[in-house]
This record gives sequence, structure tokens and C-alpha cells, in this order.
Amino acid sequence: MSNPTAAVTGTMVATSYSQTDNLTVTVNGTGYLINTELLQFKTYVTINADQSIDMKICTPAGGVPATLNGSSYKFPPSIWQCLSQPVTNQANVRVTFEEGC
Repeated sequence: MSNPTAAVTGTMVATSYSQTDNLTVTVNGTGYLINTELLQFKTYVTINADQSIDMKICTPAGGVPATLNGSSYKFPPSIWQCLSQPVTNQANVRVTFEEGC
């Protein structure tokens, strides 16, 4: 076979890990300090025919456990998605968070 080509497509289930240390967020001039322990999430990774990637990360029911300015807090997926994005912006990679999936 000379120059074989192939495209990988499909969905796999993986485990992703996240830890937040001293993330500072400022909203309307007020600063917030966010920390989490090492968290483990079930993740669905779909590789599409155009080689784009969709990742659905399942967050715990009731929210992502963290500390907010030193107090316990549970972030809903809608807020956690804003805080926990990939380090590099890749247009062909889409990450969403869903509670309790």
C-alpha cells in the first residue's frame, strides 16, 4: 500500500482530571479566589468526520465542589464551563460540561 489514508471517527469514554489552584477571577471589580482538589470527570470524546472534536465532560450532580474565597461552594456547569476551558484555543475542539450525565 502506498500512501494509505484513513480517518478516525467515533466516540470514546475517557476519564479527565482537573485541579484548580489559586484561580483569581474579577467580576465587576470584585476578586474571587477559586481552588479545587484533584477532580475526576467522566468524559465523552467524539472525533467527527471533519476531524473536529466534541468533548462532553460530566460534572457531579449538585455542582463542581470547590472553595470560593475560602468557603465551600458548588459551581453549576454553566459557570464552571467559563472557568475551566482548555489552555489553548482550538477552533476545532468544542468542550461542554453537563451536570450528572
